[in-house]
Amino acid sequence: TALILTLNHAGLPFAKAMAMEKPVIATGDHSGPTAFMSEENSYPLRSEGVEEQTGFSIPSVEHLRQLMRHVYSHRDEAEEKGRRARRDVHTQFHPSKVRELLLARLWDVFDE
Repeated sequence: TALILTLNHAGLPFAKAMAMEKPVIATGDHSGPTAFMSEENSYPLRSEGVEEQTGFSIPSVEHLRQLMRHVYSHRDEAEEKGRRARRDVHTQFHPSKVRELLLARLWDVFDE
């Protein structure tokens, strides 16, 4: 089982990894990936606060250490989360679903 771990704040690498059934550890209590990550499909990383200048989460190194050990020790669970992640990403971000969301938002903008 490969694990995707990055401490940046961009969501696209996480979504791509999830679509490929890879377990993901990423900040999950403040940043962009919260839109598609959950306890059921990934390993949300707690933060220790927010950087004042950037507004980015400050990841908890201790929690990261715990999650990495957990994924290593529970590979079957990590693989199942990867499968769940793929289903969730493909359901939530299927082109037809994205089209619906975009059209709804456009109508909201024009109605304002």
